[in-house]
Amino acid sequence: MRTPSRTTLSLTLGLTALVVVVAATSAGAATLITGAQIKNGTVTSIDVKDASLQARDFAAGTRAALRGPTGLQGTQGIQGIQGVPGIQGIPGTPGTPGTPGSPGAPGMSNYTLVQASGVTTIPAADSGVSRAICPDGRRVISGGGYLAGGSLANTALTSSMPDAVDGNGTPLFVNSANANAWSVSAVNDSAASHDLVAYAICATVS
Repeated sequence: MRTPSRTTLSLTLGLTALVVVVAATSAGAATLITGAQIKNGTVTSIDVKDASLQARDFAAGTRAALRGPTGLQGTQGIQGIQGVPGIQGIPGTPGTPGTPGSPGAPGMSNYTLVQASGVTTIPAADSGVSRAICPDGRRVISGGGYLAGGSLANTALTSSMPDAVDGNGTPLFVNSANANAWSVSAVNDSAASHDLVAYAICATVS
């Protein structure tokens, strides 16, 4: 009979020990304690591994109690860069047209400067009247007159006013609706005769 060598004997003992360890580990895994087997209130802080609990493991009231005091306000942050300008908005709808304005004041057109059709000669120590008449149904808006003929010493215009005449040139009582002429009057207290001329500024009044 062949005697086993020393190397074969050592290998056999090692394998036997490994089988025993594996069997012991399997038996221990089969007998792990579960949460259902632990009596409520028997696990204390010393039985819990440090830093193994998370916030969700605590009740809401406990988490609130663990909150520390409010910290000091931090320094103001640096102002951010200016944002990019926004795109232009859509034009608004046109507004409602306003109500028509009141009619304007009567307008004027066809301005004309006319002079008396003839010269009125005023003898010495006498007086006279000259009248400029507007044409074409126009109304007089201003006027005046002048004396001519040598020295005008001792002569003077005594009146200058709007006037009115009919189609035949007959004077009418003047008013704002029919004023169509301008009349001037003058007195000549000199020793020589002088000429008197009236002029009128006329326009079509609508």
